[in-house]
Amino acid sequence: MNIYANIPSSSVPQFVQGLKDTCAALGIAHWQWLLAIMYMESGVNPAIVNKNGGATGLIQFIPSTAKGLGTSVEALKKMSAVQQLVWVKKYFQGNFKSLKITSIKSFADLYMVVFYPKAYGKADSYVIGIKGQKAYDYNRAIDTTWGNNDGVLTAGDFRMYANTKYQKLQDLLTGTKTTPKSTSKPSQSNSTPAVNKPTTEPASTFPTNAVLGTLAIVAIGGYAVMEYKKKKSTTAPTFQNAA
Repeated sequence: MNIYANIPSSSVPQFVQGLKDTCAALGIAHWQWLLAIMYMESGVNPAIVNKNGGATGLIQFIPSTAKGLGTSVEALKKMSAVQQLVWVKKYFQGNFKSLKITSIKSFADLYMVVFYPKAYGKADSYVIGIKGQKAYDYNRAIDTTWGNNDGVLTAGDFRMYANTKYQKLQDLLTGTKTTPKSTSKPSQSNSTPAVNKPTTEPASTFPTNAVLGTLAIVAIGGYAVMEYKKKKSTTAPTFQNAA
């Protein structure tokens, strides 16, 4: 699978360079973190529109977010991935300023700024939503799968989800190829299946991120410009931004 499938191949080098430049300007340690978020949000598709609420583009801007940034979801949909990076940068700049963020040192921290900015820097026990509230109901799988299934969605639950998904995406994001290699004879009917051992061909170095908590370096200012939205089920788990 090609992570850049929704971008013209001729534009991919410029898009990747744009990602790198954006992350460098924002103080984001690894540009692949932003790429992973875009994949989880939209499949790295600048034109995708969610039918529930109209969230559009690479990081799924909702209409009010786009308007607040000085554009519109209609305009964003017409932009190329490279052009849309300008607005991705503006989104993060606004949140970083409000949250007093000068650098991002973990994937979970960066994704939290998209998912629920008010929880950035908060303790793992910080409550994002409880059962019966949209923030929980739209994202209950985070609690039931990565949390403790207690009807409460916490910052810790989301960080566990974010980091787990990030680790699973590494091969896709780097283009690593895994080819099963049989270590036994083909299995026959009513016999024990053959054991396959993968042979991995690394394509590039991808930053690992084992930190499940975040750096509590700022107080929360509550600048939440992303709202609830339904995500494309074919590119990532169907979760909603809870801001």
